[in-house]
Amino acid sequence: MSILNDTLKSLDKRNQSEDFGLAPTVQIKSNFLSMKSLFVVVLTIVVVLVVVVFLRTNQVDNEAKVNDARSQPVPPATINIASKASSEATDEVEFEGMIATPLSSDDLASRQSVEPVVAQVFNAVDSAATVEDDEQAFKQVDKARPKEVSVDSQPSSILSSQQSREESVVTQKVSPDTLVREKQALEVKGEDSAAMVNQRSSANIKPMSALQQSNVHLDAGIEAYRFGMIDAARENFALALATNKDNSEARRQLAALYFGQSNSQQALRLLAEGMAIEPNNLEWRELMAKILVAEGRLSDVIAIMPDELNDQAIDESRADYLIIKGTSAQATNRPKQAVSAFLAMTKLQPENGKWWLALGVNYDALNDSARASLAYTEALNKGGLSSSSAQYASERLTALQEQR
Repeated sequence: MSILNDTLKSLDKRNQSEDFGLAPTVQIKSNFLSMKSLFVVVLTIVVVLVVVVFLRTNQVDNEAKVNDARSQPVPPATINIASKASSEATDEVEFEGMIATPLSSDDLASRQSVEPVVAQVFNAVDSAATVEDDEQAFKQVDKARPKEVSVDSQPSSILSSQQSREESVVTQKVSPDTLVREKQALEVKGEDSAAMVNQRSSANIKPMSALQQSNVHLDAGIEAYRFGMIDAARENFALALATNKDNSEARRQLAALYFGQSNSQQALRLLAEGMAIEPNNLEWRELMAKILVAEGRLSDVIAIMPDELNDQAIDESRADYLIIKGTSAQATNRPKQAVSAFLAMTKLQPENGKWWLALGVNYDALNDSARASLAYTEALNKGGLSSSSAQYASERLTALQEQR
């Protein structure tokens, strides 16, 4: 029994000590926490109040110092002429700062009233005035402003010097004649400067001539045609011609544009106008002849290509002009005009046999057997003919020789 009792006691002691393995709980006293929080809040309020009182005290002290400094009168400034005395005074005085009195409403109004530039020019003093006189004039103007320091507090020597300087400034007034002369000089200078500006502007800016304006429209028309803008190209070419009717390239481009749009009448009209302006310009006649050939109007081709212009065509090496004329005359049974055209071609291209053959054919049509025989012979000798053309020339040459 004793052993059992001892065992039960030991178990009871162990259970009381371990408390079934649970950690002991902590109990916080609520009264202690509330007191601590209240103490922290009170301490914070006290610190804030101390800081506010300290800052307010410093601000009041500073305002008091500023008011005291403003209330003290400013002693009048004295000028010491002796250099030695000024240096000693500079050594003795210690500058702790600059104290300036605030400007009154009259001072602000006088500073804001700025005199115009023209008035300053005409109210200027004479050029012979010295720097000292300018300073005295400034002091004279400054004296008229209200001062906070009384005049009685200034020394008598300064007052006397100021009065003498005021009298000297009053005596140096500008005469009316001088003002009039200066005004006239300024007006003359203004006119001269305006004239110089006009001359420079007229020299730098040169108006475009009619030909230059016409070329601008021509270039715009060419660009528009290159991008397929036919209407814009036609309008620009027309503007180029309206600006300058002598613009040959614009006339050529517009005529070609009309012809490309199957508007032959407008193209021929433009070329006829060009031929009327320049009768000796074979280009207009040649272009008209090409349009007329395309339309089958061969008789009109001969009308615009007279024989007296053949030599000019040779000089200008216009083979197309002579070929169109010769073939059109031969097709319309006009051997005389054809002979003149192909004879010119044999001079322009003497080594080409086909022009000699064409010349022989038309001489043969005129029953000029001698010249026809010479032309056929030259055609065979020069060569360059097709087999049928060479055979025809040989047969006609043999027939003409038998006729002799």
